Amino acid sequence: MAVLTCPDFLNISNLLTEEEIQIQQMAREFVDKEVLPIIRKHHAEGTFPTKLIPKMAELGFLAPPSPKNTAALV
Repeated sequence: MAVLTCPDFLNISNLLTEEEIQIQQMAREFVDKEVLPIIRKHHAEGTFPTKLIPKMAELGFLAPPSPKNTAALV
């Protein structure tokens, strides 16, 4: 498990489940590998890295899972 590298003034990390920690780590790895190498170029050009969208979708970063009981939302 990766250690949080920024201040956690509210100790939120202690409240995360193992699954949430894994998601956090997966997001961090995705950003390190896919976003950071290209973000300066896109920022300078005022563009969005659309090639990342399918990868983000595959990892579940574009929408949260749907609740099992959608009747509760009505």
